[in-house]
Amino acid sequence: MLEILMLIVLIFLVQFLSNLIRVPFIIAILLFSALMGPNGFISKYYGINILDENSISIISQLGILMLLYLIGLQINLRDILVYNIKALGFFLFSNIFVAFLVYLLITSIIFPWLSKELAFIISITLSFTSTAIYYELAKDYKLHTKPESNLLLTKSIIEDIIALLILAFLFKLSNISITDISAELYNLFISGLIFLGLTVIVLLVASIFKDIINRNDISNGDDDSIKQIYFSFFMSILIVLLILAKLIDFPIGIAAFIAGSISSLFSREFQKIRDSIFLFSETFISIFLIYIGSQIDLEKLMDLSYWKIAGILMVVIVIAKTTTSIIYFRKLGYDTRNSFQITFLSLAVGEFTLIVFSELDKVFGLSLVNIGFILILSSVLISVGLMKISNIIMKTYDRFAGVRS
Repeated sequence: MLEILMLIVLIFLVQFLSNLIRVPFIIAILLFSALMGPNGFISKYYGINILDENSISIISQLGILMLLYLIGLQINLRDILVYNIKALGFFLFSNIFVAFLVYLLITSIIFPWLSKELAFIISITLSFTSTAIYYELAKDYKLHTKPESNLLLTKSIIEDIIALLILAFLFKLSNISITDISAELYNLFISGLIFLGLTVIVLLVASIFKDIINRNDISNGDDDSIKQIYFSFFMSILIVLLILAKLIDFPIGIAAFIAGSISSLFSREFQKIRDSIFLFSETFISIFLIYIGSQIDLEKLMDLSYWKIAGILMVVIVIAKTTTSIIYFRKLGYDTRNSFQITFLSLAVGEFTLIVFSELDKVFGLSLVNIGFILILSSVLISVGLMKISNIIMKTYDRFAGVRS
């Protein structure tokens, strides 16, 4: 209990400092937890272990579940219906091309000894955009309501679903042998069908309870009582689906995502407790980020080989993602200025990259978390830097495009 209270205080301090010096919170919390964690300078050189990895590992698992639940909550069905085909085309055109180039780079130069399957997982993960970092930056530049932004965010849903499938596979892989993978994938498919059936039942039951709450005198109570009832209502949906997933051996991460998607259907009721849910969830997500950051070895980050690998990957990712995104936006007839700016803000490597890399490190004993941290840090700096010179870049592009035409 004392460790949790201390973590909440640390989260407050990091949030305060990150806002003060205008550094993205995800970067600040990862760096801070790396400094304070078991691999940090304070622990190694002074023997003071402020963040005990074992003490926060269990609650960090709750953090990733809440992260996946929040992602499901933020799914806008209207945007999916409007942008789904465009977003799928965006993903296939941009992410697959980026992943293909990264795959060639990994298998031929960086990690030639890796299996092709593992190299593919790393490559597709590196093509993902950080939804959290992008959205915060887009709000700062007042671009989050643009149609280009809605398209990008809808594409990120596809990325999140694929990341969930990768994580589900890695969670299984950590407990089985290579020869059992086919059987486990079949079991996952069967349990998935069963879980979808149970989800429909939960949705129907939740709808009944929702109608009872709305029609009953409970809905006429004071505002605080209503918020408490609806908060418990949405948390119950999450908990019931997690329990059902555990009972049938279905990945609870995907169950959390589906629970969020179901909860988003009750949009009118959810608006009553939106702020409470997000505050509750973001605390646990922050603790999860602390757990990820505590696995970063700052001493290893001083090794130039990590920066060399990350630098090569970053150059390829930035060039490939920028080129494909601009081409796709322009082919769809979107505004040139918005296309450039939103593309620049989408260069930040995804938070799911660190999550997947953390699991790969556990299963295969790699040091990908350190590389992932460098990529996130450098990609954010590049995004902000390109935004500052975006006017010059757009003028150059217009002049070049004018000459070609």
